[in-house]
Formats: sequence, structure tokens, C-alpha cells
Amino acid sequence: MASAPSPLAVVSKGLLAGALATVVSYSLGRLLFGPLAPPEFLARRGPPPPHRIVTKFARGIFEVELTERQHANWVWFTHFAYGGTWGLVYALFQSTFHLPVLLHGLAYGAAVWVLGHFLLLPATKISAPASRQPRSIAGRWFVVNLVWGVTQALLYAWLVPARPGRCRD
Repeated sequence: MASAPSPLAVVSKGLLAGALATVVSYSLGRLLFGPLAPPEFLARRGPPPPHRIVTKFARGIFEVELTERQHANWVWFTHFAYGGTWGLVYALFQSTFHLPVLLHGLAYGAAVWVLGHFLLLPATKISAPASRQPRSIAGRWFVVNLVWGVTQALLYAWLVPARPGRCRD
């Protein structure tokens, strides 16, 4: 009988799955907010939220000005750290409750969207809550988060296979 993964394995594989799922969700976001972007999005002013977060941290907390290259690197780091951190939390839940993968991925992606787009981004004054954004924009972010959640769940299930006697489907 296979033993349960160690806590370190759960954490590291959750981080990895979350970061890898971020590649998929980032690519989808580039499509939905690039060639398929709604007019409301194209009319917005200022840089996208990850860029504003990096600028806010650099200037407000660390009191430094970043070069373009440093800024770009920190934006990438922020994307993968955010996705990886949420992946770690998913892994802790999944390794504890052993929920059906697809259902848990969809629910978790939706929960991350609610927390990010209704609480975290508005609390940092990076963007308005999703309820005050045009539906065409908020809906696209919701889809991106659902895809991230499912991708993250599938990757984690692949990295940490179910033990015999536990069904994840």
C-alpha cells in the first residue's frame, strides 16, 4: 500500500502545480485580454494589476526605483509566486479532504477569483472589486481563474496520485 505524501512533498508539489497552472492561465489571459479583449478593457488607463503591484511594493515599501528589466522580472516572479502560493493552499486542502479533482479545481478557482478580485486587489487599491468592473472584464477574469483552478487540480493529481482505495474523479 502506498503511503501518504510527506508534508514537504505536498507543499512543494502544490507550489509547482500552482506555478505551472499559472502558465496556462497567463496564456489564456493574454488571449482574452489581447486579440479578444472587450472595448472596455482596451479603453482602460494605466498598467495591468501585476505591474501596479510591483510598482507599489518597490516604491512604497522598499523605496526603490526599478529598471525596466528589474520591473519585468518582478512581474513574472509575482505571477508565479501568487499562483504557486494558491497552489500550495490547494494542495493542503486536497491532501486533507481528498475531494473530486475537477469539482475541487472549479470550486477552488472560483474561490481564488472571489478572494483576489473582491478582496485582495481592492484592498490594495490595485483595482476596483469585480462587482464594479464591466461584466465583460470580470467574466473573463472569472474564466481565467476557473481554468487555473482546474489545471492546478489536474497537475496536482498527476504529481500526487491517489492512493489505492481513494478515488479522485
